Amino acid sequence: MYFPTASNGCRGKLDISAVVDTSRSIMDDQFILLKDFIKGFVDKIDTLGPDGVQMSVLDFSSEVFRAIAMTEFTNRADYNQAVDDRLTHLKQATYTHLALKEAREKGFEGA
Repeated sequence: MYFPTASNGCRGKLDISAVVDTSRSIMDDQFILLKDFIKGFVDKIDTLGPDGVQMSVLDFSSEVFRAIAMTEFTNRADYNQAVDDRLTHLKQATYTHLALKEAREKGFEGA
C-alpha cells in the first residue's frame, strides 16, 4: 500500500470516523485492501489517542457496527490487530444511508 511520505508524519489533534463498506458489492480482494489502507493510515499517525489522532471505524452492509470506538486505542499495533479481528466482510446489502447516519450521530462519541 502506497502512502505519500510527509516529513513529519500526521501530527496534531484530529478526530476521524472511517466508514467501511463490507457489503456484497465489495470483492474479497478489495476488502483486504480496505483493511490494509486503514492499518497503513494508522501507521503514519504520529500520536494515536486523545493527545493526537483518534479514529473510530464503522463497518456496514445491511446493518452498521462500530468496530472500533473513537477513544479505544492509543497503541498502533493493538489498533491494527483490532482492524484485522473486528472488521468482518458481511457480504449483504449496501445501506450506505444507515452508515452515514450512524457516523454523524455516533461516530465521534467520546471525542
